[in-house]
Amino acid sequence: MGFNHRQVWFTNLARFIGFPALALNLALRIAGPASGSSSKAAWLLRSKLVVGVLHVLAVPVFWSIKNVIADIMKAREAKRLGGIIIPRVKGRLPGNIDIMKRMVTSLNGGYVAESFEELAEEYGNTYNMRLWWEDMIFTMDHEVIKYVLATGFPSFDKGERLRNRMESLLGNGIFNRDGDLWKFHRNMTRPFFVRERVTEFELFDRYTKKLINRVAELTDQEVAMDMQDLFSRLSMDAAGEFLFGSTDLNTLDMELPIAGKALVGPRGSAVIGKEYGGFLYAFEDAQVLIPLRGRLGPHFWPLLEIKGDKNKVNRDQIDQWIQPLLDAAFERRREYLNNGGDATLPAGDTFLDDLVSSTDDRVLIADELVNILLAARDTTASLLTFATYLFTQHPDVLVKLRAEVLDHVGPVEAPTYEHVKEMKYMRAVLNETLRLFPPVPLNERATLVPVTVPTAHGPLYIPKGVPVIYSALLMQRRKDLWGEDADEFDPERWLDERNKAFVADPMRFVPFNAGPRICLGQQFALNEATFVVARLLQRFEHFELAMEAAPAGCVPPGGWKGAKGRKGIEKVWPRNALTLYSKLFDCTAPYSANAALCLACLLGPPPLEPSLGNKSNGVIDLDKRLTELSSLDIIFNQLLLQHPTSSLAFYILLVSLALGIAIATMHGLKTPTFLGLRSSSRPASPAPTSSPPATTPVVSPTARPSTPITPLDLSESIPRRPLAKLHLPAAFRRASPSPSPAPTPIAHIDKPAVGSNYLNTIALRISEAASKAIAPPTPIHNSDGLVIDGRRPLPAGRGRILGQLITAEMTSAAQGGSDLLRASLRGLHRPLNVLLSNVNALLAPLVVTAPTNVLAPTSGWVGNGAVQAHALGLATMVGEVLEALEGLPGDCAKVGGEGLRSTKEGLEGVVKRVVNPVFSAMRVELGALVDALELVPEAGATGKKDKGEHAALGALHHAMPCAIRVLGRIAGVPGSAVRGALAAWEIAIVWRAMVALAHRRVGEPVRQTLNDGSPTKATSASILGKSQSSGKSHSLSKTQSLGSIGSSAVPASLTKRLTPPNTPPAGRFGLLLPPSRPASPPGLFSNPAVQLAHDAQVVFSLFDALPKPAGDDAREAVVEAFDALRAFTELLILLSANPLNPQAIINLVDGEPDNEPNGRAEREELPALIVLPALLRGKSVAAVLEIGEAQYRERCLAGFGRAEASEDVVVKAVLASGLSELGPDKEWVKGWLAGRAA
Repeated sequence: MGFNHRQVWFTNLARFIGFPALALNLALRIAGPASGSSSKAAWLLRSKLVVGVLHVLAVPVFWSIKNVIADIMKAREAKRLGGIIIPRVKGRLPGNIDIMKRMVTSLNGGYVAESFEELAEEYGNTYNMRLWWEDMIFTMDHEVIKYVLATGFPSFDKGERLRNRMESLLGNGIFNRDGDLWKFHRNMTRPFFVRERVTEFELFDRYTKKLINRVAELTDQEVAMDMQDLFSRLSMDAAGEFLFGSTDLNTLDMELPIAGKALVGPRGSAVIGKEYGGFLYAFEDAQVLIPLRGRLGPHFWPLLEIKGDKNKVNRDQIDQWIQPLLDAAFERRREYLNNGGDATLPAGDTFLDDLVSSTDDRVLIADELVNILLAARDTTASLLTFATYLFTQHPDVLVKLRAEVLDHVGPVEAPTYEHVKEMKYMRAVLNETLRLFPPVPLNERATLVPVTVPTAHGPLYIPKGVPVIYSALLMQRRKDLWGEDADEFDPERWLDERNKAFVADPMRFVPFNAGPRICLGQQFALNEATFVVARLLQRFEHFELAMEAAPAGCVPPGGWKGAKGRKGIEKVWPRNALTLYSKLFDCTAPYSANAALCLACLLGPPPLEPSLGNKSNGVIDLDKRLTELSSLDIIFNQLLLQHPTSSLAFYILLVSLALGIAIATMHGLKTPTFLGLRSSSRPASPAPTSSPPATTPVVSPTARPSTPITPLDLSESIPRRPLAKLHLPAAFRRASPSPSPAPTPIAHIDKPAVGSNYLNTIALRISEAASKAIAPPTPIHNSDGLVIDGRRPLPAGRGRILGQLITAEMTSAAQGGSDLLRASLRGLHRPLNVLLSNVNALLAPLVVTAPTNVLAPTSGWVGNGAVQAHALGLATMVGEVLEALEGLPGDCAKVGGEGLRSTKEGLEGVVKRVVNPVFSAMRVELGALVDALELVPEAGATGKKDKGEHAALGALHHAMPCAIRVLGRIAGVPGSAVRGALAAWEIAIVWRAMVALAHRRVGEPVRQTLNDGSPTKATSASILGKSQSSGKSHSLSKTQSLGSIGSSAVPASLTKRLTPPNTPPAGRFGLLLPPSRPASPPGLFSNPAVQLAHDAQVVFSLFDALPKPAGDDAREAVVEAFDALRAFTELLILLSANPLNPQAIINLVDGEPDNEPNGRAEREELPALIVLPALLRGKSVAAVLEIGEAQYRERCLAGFGRAEASEDVVVKAVLASGLSELGPDKEWVKGWLAGRAA
């Protein structure tokens, strides 16, 4: 795998010892006595013993000072960002070693997440554990979790620590990667979890019948069984066919463990059989090891595995088991191509076939298979296991649920998708199980940048690079969120008044994660669990825990009784090993995590007591690892915890040991294989020579733009400073820079030779190209008014030339081996940082211009347009360089390319400083116009059915051409930052339009009259609150600008957002408004529904002309949003028809294909929260639910993602309200809602 834990540990150890030693020697040279001095101090320093003691003491002193300085810097940064420092845990031992020991012990002998909950009682819902003097945030605060997973998603990733812990198991799979590779995996996986595939109940039925037959067989023998093992086998077999097209796994047909005699595996009963048993043992043992690594910390677990990666052995065993799946897939691919198949298409319709058609990298495919198997097997098995356990503790729930199953499905028939949608109590039971026992109780992210997380207690500051651990299990049991009965199993909370609190804040329930990384298989798991439970309850009516069949010591300890929370009432032992499972079997070795749930499933009376057999048969040796960890436990207990006064001795012992290891490491470096390094016969690269004298700056330090600047904030009006000096020898100086320097051809670059001054030459070439990239273009002319202080805007292509040179040099360096490539990458830092400094100096006087004077050409660039042209030229140049850095050879990332991350972030910041104010201004200006579409337009004078428009559309007709030109210029700026911002802006404006149109009340139109009572036509001015005579703005009023606001019941919060100016004043977007607006069309449609459909068509035609982002991912997301707007427009057209066609409407909103010739193809379903108000003719869903309009819109209608996350609970709540206002002729609406609720 890519992560060498031994190399990293020895590197960290060398840094831990080397930096203090370096600082000590530097201090002695500066402040120590002269070498020839005969003073007492000089005599002491000649003693090797004294010097050794000083080096030992230098380690804690150096790092203590460093931590104090780091804390001061963090406090300053928190103050600058307006954040609050998160409370720190204060342990009894240095580095909170006792806290770490407490967590490791809890992992084996405590309740799941118990140690985190105990600390939360003392420090609050969010705290800093500060293990080994490093920040580590834990939270069970739903507001922080919401920010981490959703609103602040771009600021977080998996984090290096988590990736390193899971690397040897998950590799490059979807759960262990971020950025583009994660997007690649997710886009590849998403099509296999559409509704048509996750509702393939025939697949569930085949394997559920096998499960029931095995249960019935053991029940007839009156023998207890391990239901957790059975559910895992069921999930494994179903996932194998669903994702991989394989029906050969058949784990349900293999021999089952025998209650009372079963051997113990890492997470349950050990499976009998060499092949599947070996795979399952390795699979579960790997999962147990990963959380243990997390508790020990990134510096300690590699030491315990210094002989080798423990999970590497497990992964090898797993690969042997999945090898037949790979071989079969590649064989299908070969046969498909030999038979003339299209090489661009997969050989089958399974996920594995799609992977094989995309790449022939068997390692990458195997990584993805392991990731998907982990999710497919453990998620559903965990849900079914704990649901069955709760049935044994709550027979009343079981009786009610069984009655619902028999009522809707019957005693024999297999459940269908329609049955699943109808069984509301079933969904409530599963939701309540997921609330108490989420499949992933603990998860982790890490900050990419310093962030301040908004919470009810103030913004919390989290520095860059800090891991953030969050617990869905603890959050979903908080009494302040779920009531005093939060620890109780009560499915009714999802059906009664208590559900309204969840509707108002859906982020308090995240069993399948949330945000962009929400579980793709969520619906698959819920459908499978619903089907299996329904089938079980058709056959069995009684479940009992067979506690007597478990070995001694595997039931919850007696000391748990009477404890607070669920710990005091639990009959099984929930444990965490990546996913949640139940512990009943356990061995005596510390840190083991062995589990099984023994349940007797009966129809009728309980079973006879099975014999326990020999208890020793339930205990086996897991691994020598347990002995090693046991020794660690003794050290912690006896040396540190029982004798805290010996911590100083332990400190000295630890440092001495580290010094000894460092000496051995230095000796071992002569043999690279000792540290897992590749040996190389190539000598080390020569060091660069010293830099020659500096040249003069390329820009005058007194440069100022010739046009006036309107500052937004005086704090940003900083004086310009001279550009950083580029150190070039005379041979590289030029009297005047050329306007477009030619790139260095790759073929002319000399191949690096050993002993040459190659690295210095690279730095000089790139420095020269960077100077040319920002040099003033020649010749200077001002025919178009673009010259500022003797400079013209940078032409496009400058950054591309520089990027070509960088790519060529790095490609050439890669031919010389990883060491030369690593050194060459380090050589990029200074030239690029100098370039960044120079660009910021050029940009400083430009970005303080008012952002509303954006990059919109009217009649050429004039005035502030010249300033914006210069800013856009700089952004384009920087974007071109970023594209080159992102496209460096693949080996760059392996040998240290991540070191360029800070430089890349700085360059991305330049682009954002130019384009973000544009998006903000356009969001404010156009957003108000789009929101005004919710208002009911005034009727025309004639009342005829001639075409008319909503008055706000007139203003949009004026603004959109300018906006299109603006976005067209911005879309030309290269880089993912611009593509992402453009996509986000377009998706947001489309969503706001859909929300506004969906909530317009479709009632009788109100005709405006003059003072004499005569009717008049609606004009743009009346809607927009503009006085035609005076040109002054007025607040929107009911009679003047809101039309029939009395009947439309527009919320008060909306009227505040619609205060003028609703159209851009003169100068906004560079748009000069005409002195008088054109009159509205001849009149409005007399039918409000027809008017609404017409307005939606106009909006779509206007928005469809917006330029789309260049990147594939960004373009795909925007196209999906526009497809939704198109479908919504078609829906409004169908709703305006008389009579209505309910089936056509349902097919449209559910994305079903059109059966008509040349009809539409299958597509994504429309969000229910947009369809609902349209079906209700604009009636507010908040009014139906009797909750606040502003709160509902903020919580549920803030975007596509929020609407999707809130859809389930809102639809259920709307159904529960009865919808009496629909009338008997609208029962089909209720039927559609019932279908969508499931």
